Amino acid sequence: MRQLSIVIIAFCVFMIIVLSGLWLKKSGKPYHAIVLAVHKLVSTAGAVFIAYTCYQYQQANPLSSAELIACISLAVLFLAAIVTGGLISTARQMPSIISTLHNVSTYSSILITGVVLYMLRDRL
Repeated sequence: MRQLSIVIIAFCVFMIIVLSGLWLKKSGKPYHAIVLAVHKLVSTAGAVFIAYTCYQYQQANPLSSAELIACISLAVLFLAAIVTGGLISTARQMPSIISTLHNVSTYSSILITGVVLYMLRDRL
């Protein structure tokens, strides 16, 4: 039951992130302040939630090497998505590679989150 709750929360968080991100992209610059704030706060909350979940699993039973690598990869992808998203949200025009990196890191973090949750499904 706990695992199902974690998956549902992660799914809802990612849906909010993706939908608000698409809304921001469609509306263009200057971004709507409230939507941008929601997007940033939910993204940060999602990263903290997944990191805390991995930490809880680590405390209960040490993670295997593969699980640890997946969690670290996820943290790096979240960090990349947050940094590139911050660069995109500035008033300055960024090179298109920044937007591409933001999309790749965001969708990769969604994929890796699924992998991490699948790998940790039998714990606790």
